[in-house]
Amino acid sequence: MVTILSGALILLAALLLSVGGLVLVYRFVEVPLLQAHYGATGAIYAALYVMFGISLGFPCSWCGNSSRRRG
Repeated sequence: MVTILSGALILLAALLLSVGGLVLVYRFVEVPLLQAHYGATGAIYAALYVMFGISLGFPCSWCGNSSRRRG
């Protein structure tokens, strides 16, 4: 029970810290400066999506191939 509680508290602290940082950035950084970086952020997210898709796809393809050989 202590492990679940400590894990939940750590998760809550990380969530509050990230939301607090987001609020601070949007409050003190000008909107044109934020908009200037949207293109670079989109490219970074696109690369992360590809890496996630590949890391998810390889184990699924391995499981599918091994089950076809048995059947």
